[in-house]
Amino acid sequence: MSLADALSGRLQDWTGLPAGIGERELASAHGCPWVWRDGWQERGAGRYRVLDAGDASAWFAGDDEQATWVEVQLPPAADVATTLATLGPAPRERASRIPAAGATTAEHVWPARGLAVVVASPIEAGRQPWVQQLGLFTPMSFEDYLVSVGLWGRLRPSPL
Repeated sequence: MSLADALSGRLQDWTGLPAGIGERELASAHGCPWVWRDGWQERGAGRYRVLDAGDASAWFAGDDEQATWVEVQLPPAADVATTLATLGPAPRERASRIPAAGATTAEHVWPARGLAVVVASPIEAGRQPWVQQLGLFTPMSFEDYLVSVGLWGRLRPSPL
């Protein structure tokens, strides 16, 4: 499966972010310009440089030239039930701190597949859930996921 497939939400054969994904590979996979954020960003236990492309961001540890984490926001039309059914049961699920207007969020994590899916469930009756964000990373244990990736953004990991 290609990075381009994963960035568009086609995840059924995703096995983790491959080694060697740098700025050139990201531009090729996503087909739009990427721009470096100013300064360092903190995530989990590390400091990162971040490359943004509209609905996607790639996180680079220290001075590494390879991305260790890529996140993407899918269009609201992404079918949650089909996405989750295709992936099978997540080994880990927990409340997420990724905000979604008018919804609660849950993080479904497949650490050995290098994949996290944040699902937003609307508070208002009659609305359908949606995929708020995807996290693509190199495969790892759940414990390593908590330490290196954390709870998204500037939040620190916490026990389940």
